[in-house]
Amino acid sequence: MGVIERQGIKSSFIQYVGVILGALSTLFIYPYDYAAYGLAQTCLDFVTFMAPLATFGATHLALRFFPHFRKTKDNDNGYLGVLLLITFATLAVSAAIAFSLGGYGASILDWLGFDLSLFATYQYPLALFVVVHALILLFDNYTRNYNRIAIQSVFTGILPKLGLPMLILLLYFQYINQNEFVWGLLGLYTLALLGLIAYAWRVTAFDLKVNYKILQPGLRKEMATYASYTTFGAMGAILATQMDSLMITTLINIESTGVYKVIAFMAIVIEVPARSIRAISSPIIAEAWKQQDLEKISNIYDRSSAVLGFVGTSLFVIIAINLRDIVGWTPNPTEILANLSVFYILGFVRLIDLYTGINSHLITFSDYFRFNMVAIFILAALNLSFNYIFIVHLEWGLIGVASSTLISIFLYNLTKYLFILFKMKMQPFSIETLKIIALGLIAFSISWVPVETGFSLVNVGIRTLLAVVVLLLGLKWWNVCPEIYSALNKHALQAVNVLRRRGK
Repeated sequence: MGVIERQGIKSSFIQYVGVILGALSTLFIYPYDYAAYGLAQTCLDFVTFMAPLATFGATHLALRFFPHFRKTKDNDNGYLGVLLLITFATLAVSAAIAFSLGGYGASILDWLGFDLSLFATYQYPLALFVVVHALILLFDNYTRNYNRIAIQSVFTGILPKLGLPMLILLLYFQYINQNEFVWGLLGLYTLALLGLIAYAWRVTAFDLKVNYKILQPGLRKEMATYASYTTFGAMGAILATQMDSLMITTLINIESTGVYKVIAFMAIVIEVPARSIRAISSPIIAEAWKQQDLEKISNIYDRSSAVLGFVGTSLFVIIAINLRDIVGWTPNPTEILANLSVFYILGFVRLIDLYTGINSHLITFSDYFRFNMVAIFILAALNLSFNYIFIVHLEWGLIGVASSTLISIFLYNLTKYLFILFKMKMQPFSIETLKIIALGLIAFSISWVPVETGFSLVNVGIRTLLAVVVLLLGLKWWNVCPEIYSALNKHALQAVNVLRRRGK
């Protein structure tokens, strides 16, 4: 996993810089105006949902069919040109369909009790935002084919983390109005897109001249079939796992969306390492499936589960044992403290995703990719139904939304796990998995040890230090995740050598 490890470490570092920036904003800026943060997250989740639908899966073609087009390092036969042609053509068709039939769908949702006034108010910037987001996905995926994921994280991770709190402060202090805020959000992501295009120009073939000889009828049919299935698969995945903010905004209120997203951010931190591993693994798995290298695929599946499971468990434990102190640092903690159970529910959601490794990628890049569509849409229907029942009929509020997400993710990953087990004869769990879970429980148990110094920051530091010591001892004594232990030893020795040289 040399390439995966190198790019993963670089990307994780950049993403964790983004996480730190996001954490500072989440703790000290966003709670000033939950409504503004809720508006931003609603817009982002809306375009995340619409982009796969509007492009009919064109952005997903970037990874899957790159091996068919690549000739040499600097020649991919105009693959980027193919992707752009498909993307803009599908966006045009989607715009025509939305213009003709969008009103009927809105009427149905209005009849069910959904408040769509926000989307009507900002329909034009949101439409442009969908186009920008689709192109961001396309260029991000395209550059991954060249085993590059680190720099993209600057544009997709760091830039929004810097820009969004600035926009919220401008809105909070009334330097801009809500309409200008939404347009500013669009401008922020347009800058990210321009950065990705410039980076792709530098590190990829960036050939827009299409070699149509490669696009034989058989390949065109295969691409169309794959795009159609992945379109519905991506939509279903979002419906099953990421519709929370849209449901809260339209069924409760936008302030509650802001509160929920602040809590959800604390849980999302747990999953950051997975993004890098999954991103750089995607083209490698696609190539391995083409070569039918099942041993390589199985090894990535197994080790990703163990490594991501350990890192995710460690982060969950550290955040959970310090949660009340951390929330106490925010300028408006009352709403968050009233919904702390939402964090624990969403934390378990992230851990389920991490322990099941890269299961979606194994299916998506295999000949069984059609299975994703069926499984995901069943789970999407369950998630929407549970959300509607928990919010409207049972009035569980934010706990209901989190519970719906937990049920959906559990069923979704269980289905994929069983499918991979019986169809591909692969599974990621072992005795090592049980050791990691036990180690997490032991580390979490220190939260029952009273640590009260009178200073919140000191309390957090002591608890965190105790948890880290337990986790590191477990790595060594139980022989858990040797990759992580080896990497830590390597970096520790490098640090010691640097200090020795400076001492001389």
